[in-house]
Amino acid sequence: MDWDNNLRRVTGTMEGREVQLTIGDTTAYINGTPALLDVPATIENSRTLVPVRFISESLDAEVNWDKITNTAIIKTK
Repeated sequence: MDWDNNLRRVTGTMEGREVQLTIGDTTAYINGTPALLDVPATIENSRTLVPVRFISESLDAEVNWDKITNTAIIKTK
């Protein structure tokens, strides 16, 4: 993960895939292709928060939700 403070953009790369999110913007980019987000990335208490399902699936990971423990389970392929 890389942070560009001037653009307020976070960029993540993994195995040839690149995901970019800009704080407050509901459009993200996967390998340069725009994708609509349900919620934008934000900054709270000096921490960047991103939609974990979107990031995970964009990087070709599988995301499941455990209702009993309220836990997101992320598995890379």
